[in-house]
Amino acid sequence: MELDIETLLTRYRDGRCTADERVVVERFLLDHAATSGPTLSRSARWSLDRRIRDRVQQVTGVALEVNTFKRLWQIHRLSFAAAASVILISSLVILVFREKTPSAVVFAGSQTIKAGSNQAVLTLANGKRVMLSGKSEADTIRQPGTLLTVTPAGLLTYRSPKTGVTEVLVNSVETAAGGQWQLILQDGTRVWLNSRTKISYPTVFNAKERQVKLDGEAYFEVSRDEKRPFIVTSGTQRLRVLGTHFNISAYPEDKIIKSTLLSGSVMITDTVTRADALLKPGMQAALYSGTVSVKKVEADDAIDWQRGLFVFDSAELGEVMRKLSRWYGCRIIFENTADARIRIGGSVSRSASIGKVLEKVSAVGHVRFEVRENEVKVISNN
Repeated sequence: MELDIETLLTRYRDGRCTADERVVVERFLLDHAATSGPTLSRSARWSLDRRIRDRVQQVTGVALEVNTFKRLWQIHRLSFAAAASVILISSLVILVFREKTPSAVVFAGSQTIKAGSNQAVLTLANGKRVMLSGKSEADTIRQPGTLLTVTPAGLLTYRSPKTGVTEVLVNSVETAAGGQWQLILQDGTRVWLNSRTKISYPTVFNAKERQVKLDGEAYFEVSRDEKRPFIVTSGTQRLRVLGTHFNISAYPEDKIIKSTLLSGSVMITDTVTRADALLKPGMQAALYSGTVSVKKVEADDAIDWQRGLFVFDSAELGEVMRKLSRWYGCRIIFENTADARIRIGGSVSRSASIGKVLEKVSAVGHVRFEVRENEVKVISNN
């Protein structure tokens, strides 16, 4: 049976190739070493990325970030061999740098900064507040026409065993700095909340539409319903869909609302200026001062937070530090405000310690950090 190259690359990565198949794969890689590189799918590039990173770590002891090869491929259009060479050389430089350069993060006194976790507060329609985290087993809450279930794994679900419910009850779930949560609404729509986020919603949707209000950031997987559009309002933005997957980032301090579409289609409208835009998969709308601009993006990057990663692609340091502040619950101070405009790129796990994250930021941002209790000071590396 003849296998395509992507299947062979996957088998090669997993160590399942026969001797003959290994020869085919390695010849394929060598044949493209001097070219601009073959056109491969996302999954194939992921396979190459994984194998390169494993090899680099084996040789140098340096653990490279996920998607290292993918980003080199996109930016430089390197061949496999060229990318591998660049990564290997870079890794050796990093190794030497680490051996000769002191840490760029100084901890002054005690520090209480920890990575975020599953924690949120549910506010019922009657004003009662319920802590959702810290439960050792599933718990249930009853409201008229609705049954709520809270699990220790960070999930809140709604069920409506009764039909014909006429009383409209509006609940809300809010995460503080360092919190995240997931909920399944009455219609089956799944919502993942990032830190410092609040969502308000009816316990049972009406027959005409499904409307929620969002402040902060959330990823939605909307249950399709041709008769009832799903509407999300954030500030002056109104997003309308029938059923799709999308991410909204609407933090007031960012002064911009970003909506990224992964599947389906959505309509974005500013409720004041009436400016609007229709998004297709792989597009991101940015609403700023009543104007909507649209661009193509790597849509999956917008929800890397939901997958447990920080991913920055030429992001301003000010934006990066705001995201760290929300997740680690710390205060950020720039010694020189001009440093907030430095652009950096890279990725790191959201479960990493604040020290490890800041070391990675320092390596690419040309700044140092001083951590004292719950405060992080950004210092120019002049």
